[in-house]
Amino acid sequence: MRPFKAVSTSFEGIRLFQTPSDGTYKQTSACKNPTWSSDIQDGARSVSRTDLQRLLVDAFRKRGGEIQWNSKFESLRTLEDGRVELTFAGAAAVEADLVVGADGGFSRVRRHILQQRNATTADERWLPDYMSQSGFYAISRISEDQRKLEDPEWATETHAQWLQGGILSSAPLPGGRIRWDLILAAPEAPPPVDETAEVRIPTDAPAWATALMPSPYSSKDSIKVLNQFENTFHPIAGTFGNLLAHAERIIRRPLRQRVWKADEIQHGSVVLIGDASRLMLPSSGQGAVIALTQFYQVLTCSQAPDLPLRMPHSSLSSSSSRTATTLVR
Repeated sequence: MRPFKAVSTSFEGIRLFQTPSDGTYKQTSACKNPTWSSDIQDGARSVSRTDLQRLLVDAFRKRGGEIQWNSKFESLRTLEDGRVELTFAGAAAVEADLVVGADGGFSRVRRHILQQRNATTADERWLPDYMSQSGFYAISRISEDQRKLEDPEWATETHAQWLQGGILSSAPLPGGRIRWDLILAAPEAPPPVDETAEVRIPTDAPAWATALMPSPYSSKDSIKVLNQFENTFHPIAGTFGNLLAHAERIIRRPLRQRVWKADEIQHGSVVLIGDASRLMLPSSGQGAVIALTQFYQVLTCSQAPDLPLRMPHSSLSSSSSRTATTLVR
């Protein structure tokens, strides 16, 4: 627990604001320590995905685990003895007793499971539902002298801001960093694109645009959308424009969600966890928590096969985040 606390920040409170684009704001409510647990003497904590991944990888390796990077999964098939054969691009096939697919919302492993269950309905059950929203995910580094705090307590709190047509949420991270998400209404999903291609930044773009990561959306469109909120108030940075100016990276994605049924996430010796089994909206606040719980559950089930693989609260979290989606619209 100590290494995790070193790279995360305690969830000490949440404060809600109404923030129009003219720079004014109205505080609507606040709550101190909403997730505090007397059992562990701590509450929810905010951590960057990169730091969490590093902790998990280091712990896995210390326990003898082996990670093979730069291996692109292509296909799998079940052998006559129940084992599974996996093929990877440019590498020899691998056989396994158990395959755990954690390959995201557009899981190729899930496609295999659905094909095995019912090939005629596999395609319609594979695609997660588009929620008519797009989301920006970013981390900015705001030094002490760049902060515009009207209340010192704001520095350690999570903030939710109601915008015209969306929600801006942010939380402090160690080292002066701030994690922020901007969720906006977007009636149509963008077409698929090659996200390995280099991001093309217009020559007249603001300096912060270099932080944009590959995305299904054009950089020109993302810049236009973000610029609309440049003067919007922010409790720590002063304005949203200051968050943009100090962004380390900005990711934009169309938001999708789906909780697949029990027979859609397991077949034979193949099982799914994480976003591959239930893709949640960020407004649920449950993504990483459920993924880690599922991983523990798979380990338990490997020793006690009769235990269920599904977690009922996935559906509850999905319902809650759908409610937030309706509010955004």
